[in-house]
Amino acid sequence: MRPRALRIFLLVVAVTIVVVSANAADFKISSAEDVTRAKKEWDARVRFERAVDPILKDVSLEELTLISASTAAAITRVQSEIENRSRLKKAIDPILRKYTIEELSIILSQASIHHGDTTPVLQAKPATPQSVINRDATVALIPISLLKKQADGTYQLNTSTTVGAAFAMCAREQFFNEPSAASCAGVLIAPDLVITAGHCVFNAQYLDLAVVFGYRVDGSGQLPAFYKADDVRFLTDETDVTNVIFGQDWGIVTLDHAVTVSPARIRMSGVVGDQDGVYVIGYPAGMPESAAGIATANVKDNRDNDVFMADIDTLERSSGSPVFNRNDDTVEGIFEHGDKWVNTGTCNLIMRCPASGICADEEVTRIRCLPLAPDVRGVLKISGKTSQPCK
Repeated sequence: MRPRALRIFLLVVAVTIVVVSANAADFKISSAEDVTRAKKEWDARVRFERAVDPILKDVSLEELTLISASTAAAITRVQSEIENRSRLKKAIDPILRKYTIEELSIILSQASIHHGDTTPVLQAKPATPQSVINRDATVALIPISLLKKQADGTYQLNTSTTVGAAFAMCAREQFFNEPSAASCAGVLIAPDLVITAGHCVFNAQYLDLAVVFGYRVDGSGQLPAFYKADDVRFLTDETDVTNVIFGQDWGIVTLDHAVTVSPARIRMSGVVGDQDGVYVIGYPAGMPESAAGIATANVKDNRDNDVFMADIDTLERSSGSPVFNRNDDTVEGIFEHGDKWVNTGTCNLIMRCPASGICADEEVTRIRCLPLAPDVRGVLKISGKTSQPCK
């Protein structure tokens, strides 16, 4: 056998073995042991690619078919395998490089708050008339201590605290240097009513909070330092709150002055559909406005009367964020929980959920649980002071 043909023959044997093993060892990361195995397997595949790639470039499929028709198919399969692994590498390599095996093991051993994507993505929803209203109606609940009234009536917002400092976050995390001012989110449903999570305003906590409209970066990527008087509202003692009663967690707060911002549209009857697409707008970790689930999040468990589960991405302080239906931009519920981090022993990491789906989903109180009813003008009012089972 000629040297060139011998090289090809040996390559075919190696390729056949690798293709068989590749089919039996796909990446399925669902445990700490899988992380270790995945990294070792990937290292082996990188070495294999470096060894065979020069030969694949030097040998045509036509030449391979002169040795064996079946080997040509094997080479085609391994070329496809290398391309698939290359795409996989682009997806997982940043994570494998960014964290140690120990840190990844910690992440995978605990419940996660980030689903599908390997990193949280802050997005803006493609504009529809109602989604624009929803965005403007979403409000940040910010401690009054961070707002300083100016002589001209505006309010200066203190954004000196970063996410990294507020949550002892690991310095390499994506949002380490982002400002953190909001403590919860809410959404305007009437000119003087905002709904949020009950635990955000429970036990008179609302007296220490202001409702701020427009806590978001502008078109140039800058966060405003000053807010008009009309964009800052305070809360009265006409506050109706329930906290984890009948499995619900909601609060209705009354503004000291009505606003001219258009309220969001809420579901008044029926129920969100199984597997309906949903998205959330809020202030994760106290950061300026962001949206998550724009194209990927869905209802995952719709069986409970009071809450539904969805794979939306959140962080601590996302509580109270409105959850909207992607089909018609209607408010379906109020996000309840987003308060977990992964502690490495020295700092906190954002928890992530691999696409394998091993993580718990996020809980949302159904909007129809709230004691609300329209008046004769169609404006929503509080219709009672107690929560009710949603049936």
